[in-house]
Amino acid sequence: MKLIFSLVLCIFLNSCVLGGRSGLGPGEFPPEIKLNSLDGTPISLADFKGKVVLINFWASWCMPCVAEAPAMERLYNRLKNKGFVILAVGIDDEESKLRGFKERFGLTFPIVIDKSGDTKDMYQVSGVPESLLVGRDGKLLMIPDPDDNRPTVRIIGPRNWDSPTVEGRFNNILQQGRP
Repeated sequence: MKLIFSLVLCIFLNSCVLGGRSGLGPGEFPPEIKLNSLDGTPISLADFKGKVVLINFWASWCMPCVAEAPAMERLYNRLKNKGFVILAVGIDDEESKLRGFKERFGLTFPIVIDKSGDTKDMYQVSGVPESLLVGRDGKLLMIPDPDDNRPTVRIIGPRNWDSPTVEGRFNNILQQGRP
């Protein structure tokens, strides 16, 4: 009886910890992203096969997103020629606000708009900014959180993406496939 109870308890706790986030665990393939860029060009996550992709959910009204945008652009510019991409998923209803944000910060990485909110829902985004890292093999990576070094797949809140520590970790991933 104790064995059955223990098994049921383990299954229950596992489902609570994972929160039913299918396809969002380390080593899993994330849900496909197929959205239009701000100029109307269709972009999908599959377009970046073989690259390391930082998926970042954000909004123009989000002050923490404002805080991290310049650091993301600097990181992207330093690593883009090594196979690194930032795929920014804007969750604003109005494209004009996303365009204004892009222009204000001179963002050059791909930005798509999730007008319907379906992609945000598939990724079970709980707040913005929220980021996940996809390895060259197309699977989600468990990485040390830039703030506290705790291993995670989902980074919630702004980070100093261009710090030497974070850039070094991303360089290791780009070269060796691991943080």
